[in-house]
Amino acid sequence: MLLQLIPAHPEPTIHFTFDFSDLPQNLNTPSSWSSQLAHLMVEDLEVPNTVHSFDKAAGITSLLEEVAFDVERSEVRCRFVDGATEEWGFFRFGGNEADIGAESGFEAGQKEGRKLLAALDGIVRNVRTSTQEAERLIMEKEKERQNILGLERSKSTTVKGNGKMKHKKQRSVFMQFVSSIGCVTSS
Repeated sequence: MLLQLIPAHPEPTIHFTFDFSDLPQNLNTPSSWSSQLAHLMVEDLEVPNTVHSFDKAAGITSLLEEVAFDVERSEVRCRFVDGATEEWGFFRFGGNEADIGAESGFEAGQKEGRKLLAALDGIVRNVRTSTQEAERLIMEKEKERQNILGLERSKSTTVKGNGKMKHKKQRSVFMQFVSSIGCVTSS
């Protein structure tokens, strides 16, 4: 299942793949899963792509292909393996009003929608922070590498074949002064 977080502001879409791997060969398939698979075959029904479809805890993730949290549109979109899609807003109330107590369904939906937006915003901030940290580390490593290369180059140009230091000729102060006046007058 692919989880997508589509932020409202100019941030890149965050993708996260959520998938259960197949059971190792040395483990037996649970008997309830095997019996459900046998029933599907007897009834000549389509067999699911993954054995985790038979697990109550993980079954829904194998039925969903994609879940997108679109902050700009304030909605959740789910696409199932059969191609069906479902959409609903962050602020829509879908529970039983009796379970909430004195709150109206609208107020509860608004409250839960704000909680969801806050959680999604926190995810975007965390991803941005970790991305900046990773980029900073890459830049530091690159600077370190450049410094090491610079030191090696300077050592190779100043050392002669027999190991003696080579003295570089420097321009005299007078010649630097003359060249700088020449640059000013030519401009």
